[in-house]
Amino acid sequence: MAKRPKRQKAIKRLNLSDHTLDINIRRCNYNKFNFSDVEDYVSEIVGSRDYQYDAIKQSMIYLWGGSYKSITELGKENYKQKLQIQQRFGTEENFLRQLPLPDRLSGVVHMATGTGKSYVIFAIAWGQQGTLLPRGQQGTLLPI
Repeated sequence: MAKRPKRQKAIKRLNLSDHTLDINIRRCNYNKFNFSDVEDYVSEIVGSRDYQYDAIKQSMIYLWGGSYKSITELGKENYKQKLQIQQRFGTEENFLRQLPLPDRLSGVVHMATGTGKSYVIFAIAWGQQGTLLPRGQQGTLLPI
């Protein structure tokens, strides 16, 4: 009896970093939000954990910096720039259909288990509820 040839694996690994939507912090409107106003607060919370600092900074700029009106806007910007997203979803329309809450400033903070995601969520939520919310801005932050 002849041996069957081994089947090739059809699974392709997905690199999450290639599919994460990047926030362009240079688009931040400093009249609406200036991260340097809250930098000391953020530094106290995170200590030497630079990855938490970066996650908080980018999230706050995304939410309060006035650069984006919705996650759809961020999605369009990233679709044009990231070949991996284009290859995975084919068309921009198909990609944008996959975004949750497309008409809102929504998103997910991707951090590995045990890296302090709760610190990041706390810093952003307290900033929104406390005195850190930029003047004249309103909204609701729902950490889930």
